Amino acid sequence: RSTWNDDHFTLASANVGLPLPGNAYLTFNAGKQLEHGGWFGGVQLVVPLDGRTSAAASSAHRSDGEWTHTLQATRSSPSGPGWGWSVAAADDSGGTRAQGSTEYIGNHGQIGAEASVRGDDADVRLRAAGAIGWLHGLAFATRRIDQGAFAVVHVGDVADVPISLSNQVVASTNERGLALVPRLLPYQSNHLTIHPDQLPLNVEIRGVEEDVIPYARSGLLVDFPVRHTHAALLVLQDAHGDPVPAGAKVTVTPGNLSFVVFMRGEVYLTELEDHSRIDVHWDGGGCALSLPQIPDDATTGAPHIGPLTCAGTP
Repeated sequence: RSTWNDDHFTLASANVGLPLPGNAYLTFNAGKQLEHGGWFGGVQLVVPLDGRTSAAASSAHRSDGEWTHTLQATRSSPSGPGWGWSVAAADDSGGTRAQGSTEYIGNHGQIGAEASVRGDDADVRLRAAGAIGWLHGLAFATRRIDQGAFAVVHVGDVADVPISLSNQVVASTNERGLALVPRLLPYQSNHLTIHPDQLPLNVEIRGVEEDVIPYARSGLLVDFPVRHTHAALLVLQDAHGDPVPAGAKVTVTPGNLSFVVFMRGEVYLTELEDHSRIDVHWDGGGCALSLPQIPDDATTGAPHIGPLTCAGTP
């Protein structure tokens, strides 16, 4: 090898890794600069305890002849809200030192603390990081944005709708249908989705997926095409009190939307307005009816109305 100032040296080294039962891993390494100095090397054992927690033990030999022995346990911080921590102890010619750290990552920022002790010396460090912003009427506090990006998602003024980023739920809408989605990848496609089964029955859904490509250190608005609408399940009967025949065509005015009657004179209508009119046609007959005002209650879904007598002339 040669360095930038043209110093040349020759180095010989070797590394060996051995997988062990329980996903543990044992490594050995050794090396020596051939021109001068002693050898260096070490051995390390890493044992995973669960998906985020692991323990490790190592011994390292420096080229000056000193040994360092270390024990460590670590629980990595999750991508979503949660805690992570690390503790370690090491022993070398300078004595024994211990250190530990913990970190909490939340939706509104992250905090952490670190401490180390060596002999009579002790150090403590506290840290906090986050970001604040405002977009589309939503004021928010979130984790650091740095080189990343974020989005404010609007879902038709519907509350408590889960928002997924790359198929992982990352936020829920507030009472105005707004949610903050941090940690978008800049200059790359980010796949945002909502779950239609989490929406009330009195909304019309025209799309549940959006792919967005933001700039670095920027925010954007993602407006899902969801809006409130009146809907109702009607039970229709003719002037004789018999159910309107299955297969009859129902046309709603205004809007000119068409629907089909099912068994027992039942028909499910959407996008109704106050004082809508329906015209019903079937082979050999027909009728017309002005609908009553449709109640709008997202908690109970579409109301069940009827039986209604359909006796007018279409």
